[in-house]
Amino acid sequence: MSFAISLLIAGIIVLSKQFHIKFTAKGHRSTAIQSSHTDPTPRIGGMAVMFGCLIACTFAEQSVKYFLIILALSSAPVAIGGFLEDFGMQASPLERLALAILSSIVAGFMLEMWIPRLDVQKLDSMLTISFFTVTLTVLVTAGVSQAFNIIDGLHGLSIGTSVMVALCLALISATLGDSAMFQTLIIFIGAMLGLLFFNYPFGKIFLGDGGSYILGHSLGWIGIILLNRHPDIAPFSILLVFFWPIADLCFAILRRIYSRKSLIKPDRLHLHQLVRRGLELMFYAQKKRHITNPVATLIILPLAGLPMIAGLITLHNNLAAIAYLMVAIIGYTSCYYGVLKVAKSIRVTHEANPCKLTK
Repeated sequence: MSFAISLLIAGIIVLSKQFHIKFTAKGHRSTAIQSSHTDPTPRIGGMAVMFGCLIACTFAEQSVKYFLIILALSSAPVAIGGFLEDFGMQASPLERLALAILSSIVAGFMLEMWIPRLDVQKLDSMLTISFFTVTLTVLVTAGVSQAFNIIDGLHGLSIGTSVMVALCLALISATLGDSAMFQTLIIFIGAMLGLLFFNYPFGKIFLGDGGSYILGHSLGWIGIILLNRHPDIAPFSILLVFFWPIADLCFAILRRIYSRKSLIKPDRLHLHQLVRRGLELMFYAQKKRHITNPVATLIILPLAGLPMIAGLITLHNNLAAIAYLMVAIIGYTSCYYGVLKVAKSIRVTHEANPCKLTK
């Protein structure tokens, strides 16, 4: 049902584009620093996901309904900030971060759940202090919602990553016999797939800030819920499931600190942007972004899935999960600088042969 409703709403938004595009394309400029498309496109796909989940919720079991309602209510602040941005009403990054923090605080107190443990002795001793536990949980979950928004730069990338994360969490729930969380995640997956039908590969509608914040917030808190409901889950295995968007966020922060640039000022140096740009340069396809955009997503999604598989493998082994996390960090760093080096070398070659750029 969530799939059908999301598909229907997304279809209506796409077909009625001419009536609302001046409001729903965020004042589109293809020259914007993080733009990866050329045509004005509705950015309110998050509404399809949101209503798909909410309407399906009314037919769900009581335990599923309980979690969906809390996730919906707690995500409201950051979702509103995201949708305001999608409609071009200029909610600043700091304002949206504050709303993400507020959403996390609301979720924690409504669920009466926080990060219960990390299975690392010294860190767990700090988690006995309520202030530290609440602060860590709020920062982590708010960061996850921001991370899913940051990777929303290519057709299908943020939604595809969200679907894979939700599938991993659903497999974990099924393995542990947690029917309520499994059904909750299936509803989210259905709603995401309904939107993905129009988002990938042609980008007829975008997830938008509102949608990426809702998914990041909800999936992050489902991870916290699973940790609380199942003490045998390795905390770092859940971190591996969310590794790719978190790594992109952390890399962006470190990159801007190193270059002494504003932490909230956007740039074009995210890995997915480098991959897309590398494809454009490699195949002389500057004017074929409608091809390089979805192809870049196809390249990145399998890479994003590798740490998730490691998270499933190490579900009950925290030390192994930490070891895989170190490998994932090294792999991501190597991948990033490898792509950056290749893109730079191709660019130098093209600048030496400018006549090829017209092909």
